[in-house]
Amino acid sequence: MSENELSVDPSELHTAAARLDALAHRLESTMNTHAAGLKVPASGSDEVSVRAADTFNTVAEDFGTDGDNAAHELRKIAAVLRLQANTFGRAEDTNLTTFLA
Repeated sequence: MSENELSVDPSELHTAAARLDALAHRLESTMNTHAAGLKVPASGSDEVSVRAADTFNTVAEDFGTDGDNAAHELRKIAAVLRLQANTFGRAEDTNLTTFLA
């Protein structure tokens, strides 16, 4: 193939989309399974212990939010790949019909 050609295999795009959806599902499942383990109690009632636990718990919450956002973005990318695969397939069918007419 020359550098000016583009080859698209819609089935590969669908496969990639399915793999991204599976990755998003694994990410969500893992985050949900281990979310409780990210919370820590203060080791004491002193200011440093309480502050350290609060800081860690805030970071853990942000980590959970970021994980949820990442799963959402993976699903959005998968949806775009599926849309592009379907659009490309219809365009190819239209071109073939026009060519054969």
